[in-house]
Amino acid sequence: MDKRVILVAGGVIIILLVLGVYLTGPTIPPAQPEWHKIKTFTGIEDKTTDLFTIPSSASKWKATWTTTYKEEYSQYAAFYCFVYPSGETAAYTTSFDGLSGESFVYETGSFYLKVLAANLESWRIEVWAYY
Repeated sequence: MDKRVILVAGGVIIILLVLGVYLTGPTIPPAQPEWHKIKTFTGIEDKTTDLFTIPSSASKWKATWTTTYKEEYSQYAAFYCFVYPSGETAAYTTSFDGLSGESFVYETGSFYLKVLAANLESWRIEVWAYY
C-alpha cells in the first residue's frame, strides 16, 4: 500500500477520534448526594409548625435541634417534638426529645412538627434532606 494512503487513513482516524470526543463531551459522574436545608423553625413555647416537604429523591432526612434555658431552671427545662405526616393528628411518624440532638427519618412526603417545650428561653429546629 502507498505510504500516502496510510498517512491519510491514519489522519482521518485521528480526526474521527477527536471529533467523537468533542461531540460526546467528557464523561461527568453523577452528583453525589449531600445535605440540603429544607426549613428552620424557632420558638419559646409549644408550637405546631407549618408543613414542610421532603423531596421524593431524598434517601433520608434529619432534624437537628438546640435549646437555651436559664441555668436556675435547667432541671425543669423540657423539649419534646413529634413528627406527623400531613393530614395526620394522632399517629406520629417519630418523636425526639432532649435539650439538643439530631434525629433521622427515612420517609419522604409532607410533614409538620408538634413541639412541646417548658422552661426554655428558646428552641431551634433545622430540617435537612439528603439527596
